[in-house]
Amino acid sequence: MKQEILSDKCTLYCGDCMEVMAILEPKSVDLCLTDPPYGINADKDAFKHKGKNGRHLWEDCSDWDAKRPDKAIFDKILEVNKEQIIWGGNYFCD
Repeated sequence: MKQEILSDKCTLYCGDCMEVMAILEPKSVDLCLTDPPYGINADKDAFKHKGKNGRHLWEDCSDWDAKRPDKAIFDKILEVNKEQIIWGGNYFCD
């Protein structure tokens, strides 16, 4: 995980979301802005897009949308963050 303090009011974290949120106090983050995988296999056509010489451009990330995030991730988002913006929320309404 990488932490970068931009100002006294703004710190950015780059890492696995569950590892980052594990070190944060409840309601200590003003906003979580996320666009998680929807679990609808939107990546199934990734190999149709080819680069030069017929090489696949997205070869290493072809299964990024194979499954929905676990409920534990959303529970932690709600615990740690004061506000949330979660794109694709209609896929997670259950």
